[in-house]
Amino acid sequence: CIFLFISYVAHIKTIQEIASYEENRKMQSQFEKQQKSDEFRKKHIIPLEKQMDAVNTLAQSVVGDWEFLEKREERMRKTSEATQSRVRTFSYVSITILIASIIAQSIYLKGFFQKKKLM
Repeated sequence: CIFLFISYVAHIKTIQEIASYEENRKMQSQFEKQQKSDEFRKKHIIPLEKQMDAVNTLAQSVVGDWEFLEKREERMRKTSEATQSRVRTFSYVSITILIASIIAQSIYLKGFFQKKKLM
């Protein structure tokens, strides 16, 4: 019975050592994974982050340019509409002057020919 007890105690001690060994192995494995993760981050993730920052900067630049172009388009549209309005007004004034000139010339010629008694 004592032999079994000693054997049992030795077996428990061996199980505890194995558990302790497994725990140390897991911690070492996690540490190695962390180191590999840091190396992976330095090799792959950090350059990608830099590239993403550059892309983000370019995207912001494109958005800024787009906003500038929209404002410029708005300004040009207003200028075009104002010019179109002026041209339309000038056309109406020109047509009015032309019609008035035709009427004035017709009245003058009618009077002229009546004086000469050609009509």
